[in-house]
Amino acid sequence: KELGRRTKLSSFGLILDKSKRALKQAESNTRVKLRKSAGFTLLLKVEQDVQFVEVIAAVNAKRMANGTHPSQVAKKAPKNEVEN
Repeated sequence: KELGRRTKLSSFGLILDKSKRALKQAESNTRVKLRKSAGFTLLLKVEQDVQFVEVIAAVNAKRMANGTHPSQVAKKAPKNEVEN
């Protein structure tokens, strides 16, 4: 039973890590798209930062809605207790 629990926790850790990597990649991809968009380089640094924050918030909201945000995935963690 202990081995099964450890295996479950280990595989869950991999799922959580994958979710974190996917979120970082999605944020990075949206930043790149935003930088390449027309007129973005003409904006002031502060305006660029505001747009980055808005885009990242949108990515996080989308991931929260579909349950793939790391915080949502963490809620599905298996119990740490060993069943008798």
